[in-house]
Amino acid sequence: MEWLTSYESLSKFLNPSFLFGHDRNNDEASYYSALDMGCGSSSVGLNLARSKQYSYVLNVDNDPEVICTMKRRAEDTDLRNFECDYLMIDLNDERACRAGLYCKVHEDRKFDLVIDKSTLDCLLCSDSAHRLLVETYGCLRGGRGVYCLISFHSKDLIMDILQNNDALNWESIECFRIKREAETISGVKSDTSIPALQSLEPRCNVQIQEVCEISKSHSPPLKALGAWKDGLFEPCRAYATEVNVFICRKAHTEFDMTTKSIYAVGMRLKSHIHVCLDTWFKETNPMLSVKRESNIRQSFQSALSNKGYKKLHLKEVYKLLFEEDEKEHYSFEYFMDDWSEFICNHNDKDKVASHDHNETADVEIALKFLEAMQ
Repeated sequence: MEWLTSYESLSKFLNPSFLFGHDRNNDEASYYSALDMGCGSSSVGLNLARSKQYSYVLNVDNDPEVICTMKRRAEDTDLRNFECDYLMIDLNDERACRAGLYCKVHEDRKFDLVIDKSTLDCLLCSDSAHRLLVETYGCLRGGRGVYCLISFHSKDLIMDILQNNDALNWESIECFRIKREAETISGVKSDTSIPALQSLEPRCNVQIQEVCEISKSHSPPLKALGAWKDGLFEPCRAYATEVNVFICRKAHTEFDMTTKSIYAVGMRLKSHIHVCLDTWFKETNPMLSVKRESNIRQSFQSALSNKGYKKLHLKEVYKLLFEEDEKEHYSFEYFMDDWSEFICNHNDKDKVASHDHNETADVEIALKFLEAMQ
């Protein structure tokens, strides 16, 4: 099932003539190869093989049941001289990656195309996003390999992650915003028209383009506000109806594929991703939004009004700082661990020292804590 967007909506971006130009005759299309990173139950890889534009397609995922299901589906398809393999692999297992992530049809064992349908989006919520990017870059052919990333995330965030680091060297990156065409559980495509989108401004030397569906109505431009608002997850219309497609063309730079070198590259990239995420969410989705700060100040004032105190016990502070759904994942014990570290590392030592911070806190220091928690 294509929950993100359909193969048809992506087919023009996956066409070799679009990706690689016309340096090879159509009769030689069998030389092209593709790798689908985190394929899940998507049929993109199978459709690429069916299209006869790629002679070898490798689909990888870390879910054994999904891989078994997709293998059976491929076996029921007549691919003739075109091969479509499925492999269960854990990107955190470097030995498995070295043994399994290679192309059968090229002497250099590299792929012409790596497809990523929101796999990076998922891993940015974990601590493994750098592993995906390291393996992706290492699998691509130098000077012509293309990383096609389809993402819900903002263009600016993804650009910051892919650029401005010494681990990934892209010759060019293009960004296309497209209309999302997903499937429901019943297999029926969900298709919602959207008005013209705002133009994307070029960034540095990276080429930014835009492709979008234009509705027949003359609606005002759709402003991409993102899925977060006032610290809460509230998907806007753009989030539900569009995705970004990034076409990243690899430069000639290759990794030293020794374990020590890959580890060093991965650690640098991991640090870079953390900085990008921290900066992005502090600017676009601060945990301490204006609305939230106002609510917390009112709650503190209300709680203190009948007590004649300026400070609350930390158990009360915890209750006022966090929403109920946040408390489900962030217990009071975790809060106390973070609070102790915050107090020790806080720069404003004199102000912190004036508080009996082991048991109580006033609203100002509580807000400083929440701001530091971003």
